Amino acid sequence: MSKYNSYQTNNLLQKMDCLFIILIFALPFISYPFILNSNKIGKELYLVTVVSLWGVLKTISTLKNKVFKIYAVDLVMLLFLLYVLVHYFLFSFYTFLYDQFWVFICYIVLFYLFRWSYNKNQEKKILFNRTLYLIWSYCFVQSLVALLQNFDFINSENKYFKVLGTFINPNFLGVYMVIGILVLLYQILIVKEKRIAVTVTLLLSVFSMIYVLYLTESRASWISLIIGILVLLFTSPKNISFLRINKKKTIILFVTISIAVMCCLYLLYQLNKDSVDGRTLIRKIALLDIQKSPIFGNGIFNFDGVYNNSKAYYFLEKQRPWKEVKVADYVSNALNDYIQIVFEIGLLGFILIGMLLFMLIWKIELNPMTRFALTIVAAFAFLGLFTSVLYNPTAMVFMVWALAMLFVHGNNKFEVFVISNKRIVNILKCISLFTFLSIGAVFGLKTKCLRDFKMVTEDTNQKFYYKLSNNDMFLIKDDAFVEFKLGYEKYTDQEVQQGIGMMENSVKKSKIPDANIILANIYTAQKNSVKTEQLLLTNLGIEPFRYQPRINLFHFYTQTNQKVKSIKTAQEIISLPVKIKSGKVNFYKQEAKEYLKNVR
Repeated sequence: MSKYNSYQTNNLLQKMDCLFIILIFALPFISYPFILNSNKIGKELYLVTVVSLWGVLKTISTLKNKVFKIYAVDLVMLLFLLYVLVHYFLFSFYTFLYDQFWVFICYIVLFYLFRWSYNKNQEKKILFNRTLYLIWSYCFVQSLVALLQNFDFINSENKYFKVLGTFINPNFLGVYMVIGILVLLYQILIVKEKRIAVTVTLLLSVFSMIYVLYLTESRASWISLIIGILVLLFTSPKNISFLRINKKKTIILFVTISIAVMCCLYLLYQLNKDSVDGRTLIRKIALLDIQKSPIFGNGIFNFDGVYNNSKAYYFLEKQRPWKEVKVADYVSNALNDYIQIVFEIGLLGFILIGMLLFMLIWKIELNPMTRFALTIVAAFAFLGLFTSVLYNPTAMVFMVWALAMLFVHGNNKFEVFVISNKRIVNILKCISLFTFLSIGAVFGLKTKCLRDFKMVTEDTNQKFYYKLSNNDMFLIKDDAFVEFKLGYEKYTDQEVQQGIGMMENSVKKSKIPDANIILANIYTAQKNSVKTEQLLLTNLGIEPFRYQPRINLFHFYTQTNQKVKSIKTAQEIISLPVKIKSGKVNFYKQEAKEYLKNVR
């Protein structure tokens, strides 16, 4: 009877893990239409909530476990987590209630949840293969959605892009198609699926995914796909043996591949030079900030605020070439994960991440499961050079899953010690249970508060403080947009200093040009010319190719009778090349010409 009960319990736990794996990988399809920015923030809220619930149930299911095995990778992970927590507290503009912070913590938790769920010797290969079919089915559905968008059967949520799937931009869809194609290649080349119906379905779906990848125009995704395929092929035992025996041929092969990759990169650059030049400019300015604080960085999630300040100074310091000016769009991340990591947590944090990856890969056993996991890691590692994987939750879930699979199937674990003291084990379980319950409860409340925030935002007859208590506002005000809106209401309701303080803190976190203009107008109403000019100049430096920031600055100078600066700004408006032609641009140039004519 006891054996039967044990079997039933294990079966139930396996089903629970399978359910949560399905829910986690369903992330791309999630959107919370009842909140603002429903796709991005909705996915973040969903991910944290599901991971918290899984953590609660996983902790309860392991109450009978009497020991905890601690491996070398766990110690490095703990060291990295402690570094991040202290660093975040000391340097970040945000508090510990910020959504992105808990999304980051979820990635670490998810690594262990995947690890514990797949680490059962009898079922881990079966669960791995089932997960791949799950991923394939999700990717195939996304490709069908994208095809329906392309042929105008359904509309995308973004007015600028036609083909998105259920993502916020084509790059995210491109990354998802890369995952799907790599899964298909694994099933066909490595697993060698024998069921004819399944094989035919896989082959048909690969064509739809490749076509959708083409529609996304995501050059970084194509590059990462090529890298992934190369890793998948060259990690086979036969190919590794060939490479070891034939060293001269190996060198020739790698030189040929390197030249081919360089040629591909050059051709991709020719397709959209401005995009590549824009990324080069981001790295150039970001490196200036990194040089100021190379060891510890500038603070987690502070890239937007710090970088755009430096960017504004860069373009205001002296005249820059039009080649740089025309590609200086507003950005909130580095579009290069390696630059972003060093920028925010410094070289010390980067080294800790490198140590973590090294310990997962060093002396790993190459088998079908680890080969696929390495393929995903390599593809994303290369992808991080050209775009942001860190700020793509779907991609990060795959990355974390792949790293967990390396640990589970790599047979390179180094056990450091075992925690067998019952009291310590029980204390750790209680702490885990309390933490997961608390996070789940907080994010449930945050979801409700953000729903109420949207209702008030869309209803001009309501006030935030009628619908949201101070505690509610405290839960959600770490978001720069939310904090600015709440601060503006306080300002208009005669809580002037507190309102302005909140708006200033918001633009410190995120240098959104529209928010800068509103705050500049408030400074103007208060006759604070110094701060008004400072914000208007910042806006000009953030988007130096745009005419609107320059005309705003010009109007400020004329209204405050600053003749010399008015003339200089008018001359800049006339001489600035036109990136995008419009009637407004012609009007602004004409206004500047008339001013100079009248002054003279």
